[in-house]
Amino acid sequence: MTQGYRSSAERAAILFFVLNDMGAIDPMYQFALDAYTDLYSLSIDKSQRSPKLEERIINLNEYHTYAVYRSVSTFNLSIVIEGSTFNSAP
Repeated sequence: MTQGYRSSAERAAILFFVLNDMGAIDPMYQFALDAYTDLYSLSIDKSQRSPKLEERIINLNEYHTYAVYRSVSTFNLSIVIEGSTFNSAP
């Protein structure tokens, strides 16, 4: 079962390193690994569940990608982590 989440972990890692590279362009895009880990944990908790692993991965990836987008576009990761900005992906 754990191996089934590998694709989601790979996507989360890619998103983190993209954000890390964006920090070289402008320091306002810098993310601490701890903050990113918290954001991913929030995505796991808040994304829609499914008994089918493929659907669960899709829901998790969509939610987390949106959470990263929101945190970058609002420039305030703490609002997203606290869960007060949004409750689900579009």
